[in-house]
Amino acid sequence: MTGRWLPAAAAVLGLPLFLVGIAARRDLPAGDREKAPAVAAAAGGQATSAVAAGSLYSLGIEVLGTDGRTRPLDEWRGHPVLASMFFASCPTACPLLINDLQRLEAALPADLREQVRVLLVSFDPKRDSPTVLESVVGHHGLDSRRWRVAAAENEDGARLLAAALGIRYRASAGGMFDHTVRVAVLDGRGRIRARSGDVMTLVPALRAAAAARD
Repeated sequence: MTGRWLPAAAAVLGLPLFLVGIAARRDLPAGDREKAPAVAAAAGGQATSAVAAGSLYSLGIEVLGTDGRTRPLDEWRGHPVLASMFFASCPTACPLLINDLQRLEAALPADLREQVRVLLVSFDPKRDSPTVLESVVGHHGLDSRRWRVAAAENEDGARLLAAALGIRYRASAGGMFDHTVRVAVLDGRGRIRARSGDVMTLVPALRAAAAARD
């Protein structure tokens, strides 16, 4: 299967998220790479170097939370973290992503679930204000003790984080975004242990991340 973009309305066609994830794990065709924003180009070198050196947290990215406060990306240092990106006005793919993350969380053994944290960062910082982000939390009934729904502090930060996580996105008509779907497992030091579009395959990586002590 060749890689492709996921339009925000793709799930209307009945595509389950795990099939979307298969596409997300593959490289984009040359035509799409040429049309994409500089997520992997301008930001990719710095992000790749930082991740290769050890930790996503060394990128120095900050995010804006639902309370209007700016926090460092490593707020949950010491915990295994499920990290991904979204945008609040996404009608289909992003809600499906959140639902699948909730399904994964519910399936974890209680001891592991208590350790795991979920970080969702919007790549639409111009529109996803703290009030908008709070509405996402309320709509999905997310537990703020374990979930952080935030927006990148600015577009440069969004591009940098997306490149590090292996997520590609671009603006499309009507204020929407076409984007790939991928979730990364971070260990307590912010090292990426696994990435996938099928969140249920990430349980072994979460166990390994929780057990890591180095």
